[in-house]
Amino acid sequence: MSSTWTDPKTGLMWARISIGQRWESGEAVGDAQYMNWDDANDAVRHYRLAGFEDWRLPNIEELESIALKDQAGTSAPQGVLLFPMVSDDWWLTYWSASPNGYCLGYGAMDVYCFGIGNTLEGRRDAAHFVRAVRNT
Repeated sequence: MSSTWTDPKTGLMWARISIGQRWESGEAVGDAQYMNWDDANDAVRHYRLAGFEDWRLPNIEELESIALKDQAGTSAPQGVLLFPMVSDDWWLTYWSASPNGYCLGYGAMDVYCFGIGNTLEGRRDAAHFVRAVRNT
């Protein structure tokens, strides 16, 4: 089983694991890291997975595309995108690359309650998880 998933609707390739985890023998190993927005951007620039080096932080529309609004789960087939916690995965918050227009310079958009896909204008010094994406 691959460490990536390519969304047939968007053509985007997603890391199946969050930054901080490793892909070993077809499963996510280790703990995902919470990080602020600046560290998240730096982490994806240095991320290496499946032989690719051009990973990036998704913009808010891309991140929303893998979260279902008002439904549990994501648009990926069940079990494809692995999350840091199993029991509370719908509360998870992930950073996007999109700046927050209201607090330009201090905020960025994120998807919180990932399982239901709500967006939030978060402070860049807050700690959230990171999901890497790349264009195919």
